[in-house]
Amino acid sequence: MTQEPLCVADCKAILGEGPVWVASEAALYWLDIKGRRIFRRRFDDGAVTSWETPFRVGSIAPRASGGFVAGTDKGFAWVEPETGGVVPFAHDRLAHVHAVPD
Repeated sequence: MTQEPLCVADCKAILGEGPVWVASEAALYWLDIKGRRIFRRRFDDGAVTSWETPFRVGSIAPRASGGFVAGTDKGFAWVEPETGGVVPFAHDRLAHVHAVPD
């Protein structure tokens, strides 16, 4: 059995990337890097929401306390989509980040 791809949101992203599933919300988040937007599709009601960002966001990872930590073209930032908050906390390019062993 083959299955055709299914469009879950016709958002017209310029450069759609980085899908992230947040199980506690039953929601899929993704980015439009060039369009400077974060999108969310909730699967309980099908609602699609988007938030503008002040700079390009290239990746997001959910935080246990809510919101996301984001890799941006300006460094790292805390992202709170519901409030529109994007707060930089490290002004370094992602290429300069190194893992530090415990």
